[in-house]
Amino acid sequence: MGIITSDLPEGNEQAGIKNHNANHGCRNCMIHHNNLHDITFDITRHGRYHHRTTMQFTDISNAQTQTERDLLTTKYGIREKPSVFDKITRDRHLQCPHDAFHCMGGLAKEMLQSTFEILSSIGEDEFLKIWRNFEFPSIWSRQQNPITHLGSYFFSDYFRLSMIMPFLINRTISSTSMLNKTFIEHLIEVNNITRRQIIYQFLNLWVTFSKMISLIFYKKYSEIDYNNLQQILIQWAEKVAKVIKNLYLKILILQIQYYFIN
Repeated sequence: MGIITSDLPEGNEQAGIKNHNANHGCRNCMIHHNNLHDITFDITRHGRYHHRTTMQFTDISNAQTQTERDLLTTKYGIREKPSVFDKITRDRHLQCPHDAFHCMGGLAKEMLQSTFEILSSIGEDEFLKIWRNFEFPSIWSRQQNPITHLGSYFFSDYFRLSMIMPFLINRTISSTSMLNKTFIEHLIEVNNITRRQIIYQFLNLWVTFSKMISLIFYKKYSEIDYNNLQQILIQWAEKVAKVIKNLYLKILILQIQYYFIN
């Protein structure tokens, strides 16, 4: 009953951590905001632990001036005073886990938005043509145009569209003319590949992401499932950094890895 699941701002407040966009805004580790894309970061070694955070709150409380308190809160990445939940016996970090639904829903939205920005005008027209005639499951509600109305989608709509995106992309992108020139040049430069390999790289990224979404929302996990999830998280993190030139996607990678791997 002590577990409190919430989105990033609320969860950080309950754990006594500064806002998630602060220098050290992760409520589970001490990674700097500018290094959130680093998938080699040792979360266990530099993690936040209840007893350490308690000592940091004590340091802030013992500070003589407000300036000194401000410097310590910035250094530790915590608020000046602990959460009201600290009045009960609990572990502020273990009992405030990240909310998988909101985390992955936001990530799916960014993946979709970045994908639509990559399409050329020809690609957009072809995508919408394929999307309108796609064989959606009968129990799904009809979605609005995802290119122009993505902002009005619910999280469930993001997830559903993410599940079928590999099929839509496979049917839509028959040549690099479907993709904008900037994206093509970026992919060739970063991955040192030919134009013929670009479509495969893009499609493979979405296949990996869809598999990851499916694994994350399993109702039950075996040891094999956990291992598969860990492997596919790492695969997706490596691929998205190379394929989609979007910082927001990269800064979520470590949060996802910590939540699901550890």
